[in-house]
Amino acid sequence: MSRIKDRGPHAAWRVYYFKSLGCTDRDHGKTAMLMADNGADAQTRAAERLAALAILPLGGASKPAYAFYGDAVMEFATQFQQDINQLGGA
Repeated sequence: MSRIKDRGPHAAWRVYYFKSLGCTDRDHGKTAMLMADNGADAQTRAAERLAALAILPLGGASKPAYAFYGDAVMEFATQFQQDINQLGGA
């Protein structure tokens, strides 16, 4: 877990999010790298939301019709971060 914390405050939720979807460590590792390549490594909510949208094919990041997906990803992120904070006593 310390390796995850070293990547910023939002990195840990990604692991829990992808595992909750049934992804293997290998799957979420690839997705985490893609998210970083798409700008999530800026570690802001806006950058992470845009990176999640950029995973969608055919220009998902620029299509308002896909906004629900970015919103849902950020809702998961918020919940997981709250869980992490609670477990960590923050």
